[in-house]
Amino acid sequence: MNNNHKRSWTEKLGDFISGKGFYLVVLICVAAIALSGYYLVQGLGGEDDPGQPVAGSASIVDSPSANPSPRVTAQPTPVPTAKPSPAPTVPPTAQPSPVVSSQPQSTPTAALVFTWPVNGAVIADYSVEALAYNETMGDWRTHSGLDITADLGAKVLAAANGTVSAVYQDDLMGTVVEMDKAKAVELYRQAAEQGYPRGQCNLGYCYYQGVGVAEDDGEAAKWFARAAEQEYPRAMCLLAECYEDGNGLEKDTDKALMWYRKAAEEGYPPAQCSLGVCYYQGIGVEEDNDQAVYWFEKAAARGYPRAVQLLGECYENGYGVAKNIQKAVELYQEAHASGNPSATCSLGLCYELGMGVQEDKARAVELYRQAAERGDARAQCNLGYCYYTGIGVEEDSQKAVEWFTKAAEREYPRAMFLLGECYDRGYGVEQNYDRAVKLYQGAADKEYTSAYCSLGLCYELGQGVEEDKARAVELYRRAAERGMPRAQCNLGFCYYTGIGVEESNDEAFQWFTKAADQGYPRAMQLLAECYENGYGVEKDIDKAVEWYTKAHEAGYPPATCALGLCYELGTGVEEDKARAVELYRQAAEEGDTRAQCNLGFCYYQGIGVEEDNAQAVEWFSKAAEEGYPRALMLLGECYDRGYGVERDVDKAFQLYQQSSDKGHVPGMCALGLCYELGQGVEEDKDKARELYLKAAERGYPRA
Repeated sequence: MNNNHKRSWTEKLGDFISGKGFYLVVLICVAAIALSGYYLVQGLGGEDDPGQPVAGSASIVDSPSANPSPRVTAQPTPVPTAKPSPAPTVPPTAQPSPVVSSQPQSTPTAALVFTWPVNGAVIADYSVEALAYNETMGDWRTHSGLDITADLGAKVLAAANGTVSAVYQDDLMGTVVEMDKAKAVELYRQAAEQGYPRGQCNLGYCYYQGVGVAEDDGEAAKWFARAAEQEYPRAMCLLAECYEDGNGLEKDTDKALMWYRKAAEEGYPPAQCSLGVCYYQGIGVEEDNDQAVYWFEKAAARGYPRAVQLLGECYENGYGVAKNIQKAVELYQEAHASGNPSATCSLGLCYELGMGVQEDKARAVELYRQAAERGDARAQCNLGYCYYTGIGVEEDSQKAVEWFTKAAEREYPRAMFLLGECYDRGYGVEQNYDRAVKLYQGAADKEYTSAYCSLGLCYELGQGVEEDKARAVELYRRAAERGMPRAQCNLGFCYYTGIGVEESNDEAFQWFTKAADQGYPRAMQLLAECYENGYGVEKDIDKAVEWYTKAHEAGYPPATCALGLCYELGTGVEEDKARAVELYRQAAEEGDTRAQCNLGFCYYQGIGVEEDNAQAVEWFSKAAEEGYPRALMLLGECYDRGYGVERDVDKAFQLYQQSSDKGHVPGMCALGLCYELGQGVEEDKDKARELYLKAAERGYPRA
């Protein structure tokens, strides 16, 4: 179970190495060649393969005094998808149907000779199906190799003939000689063709991950099926994964569930965990958190880190168990200590939010970084977000983009959305609407709700796509119906102003209310406006002031300005012009253009403050620079009459023209007067009459 992303063998074995010093960690074809040979000569495996006959023979020479009992090569760790949303509710156990596969005839093979690399005691056995305690690192982890004592400088032999593919220095292992993995595939094939299930499974896994052979999911599924027929648990689990994701086989969640169940009932922890995830997310079976917890607990009891992490998630959210944040943290810590990056990320979130532990954002960043550097996409996204918003680390948009990109490359939806936002706004990268749209679309394809809303805005504004307001409404609606307040507000605004849909104040009021009830500031301000003016609801000034106040307290500048106007006019509150100026100033300093214009007008007329034309011009100019129509007209008036600036009728005409072009009625009238008197423009009585008429038709008394 892997989120439609096959995890590579390097990802799955990323933390198996422990200490060094006088211990020599010997990896032979990533343990494959020596182990295959050993199993061939013994003719048996672990406790799950008693007395398995093997055709052919082999010899091992230079046996050490302590002859180990090695185990099968590295097994995969299925990674379930994240639970999208909590929802509680077991069909009868699926009966497996036989997998038809012809077994090859055993044929005599030449004797295979393997050599022990060094003479010494095995101090750490091969273990990937169970955790082993690592004294050097002080934690429990899998161990995909053999640790053998040897004298410093001792000669190390290859276990079998092969081609050296790499020699390098490793901080933990020292000098590493890597043998050609193709030799491992050759030996697995010999064992597989003789009907040995571990060999079949390991050969399938080589095809599955492209280890020593070209990746081929069809061949992988074939060999997994042959080993699964012999009830080899790991193969059953991998075959289930193939059926679940459609890797080499037609996608079939029923068969996936069947094979997960068979392997789980054999006590195989990865399958128990994956079966739990099927119940957790309703994959091939009705969602059932109780059953999910049942299987997670079985796998967790065997020390399977992923199951421990998911069990922690259940305790965190109260899925199938009573909610217990402290228990969740304990499980996350256990899985984190076992090297599970997802648990490391979850533990980081606990520290970020102060859930079950004392809030420590710097510690959260440290944990996110640990998990991110091990390839956990959620952690990469969270670390990026810390840089994006300055959580526990200095804000750095470029580093945010770097980590969002890593997670987006792994198709993590939230990261795709946030990276799209960076390209949309030019944060940490050059602004690129086309790239933003592609990322939003990718996240939307994975049903990430926020992406629907942002993609809708692109269609509304025609940024990165051809403008399509109806499509924008459709996308807003999709996100709004999932409860996203920003989308609910945007959809309401479309109804409020008739964007891509027929204007409807009733619909607008409904959607503004849904978003406002979730504390979305813009919706609170617009809902207040509806109450103030009786749009879609009976007029209620007290309600209007209530919602303006809530939005103001939430830090939304347009609401602060609207509340200021209430105090200026005594609407729903006792008139207080000084308080109005105070509120206008708060919003103006936050960049709200309407508030800048209103504050300028207070200085212009001496409302709640001493008259000051220079201050008026300063604030009118700020709002005019942003294209606010009323400010353009009032600044034009200042230039026209020389209030706070040197008189300049040409400049006045230009500002009146801009205001008129934006549909501001007083601006039209002022522009008409310029044409009538020939101020800043050649006299044109007809043009003046046309502009006066336009303003008059819109109810402007002066016109």
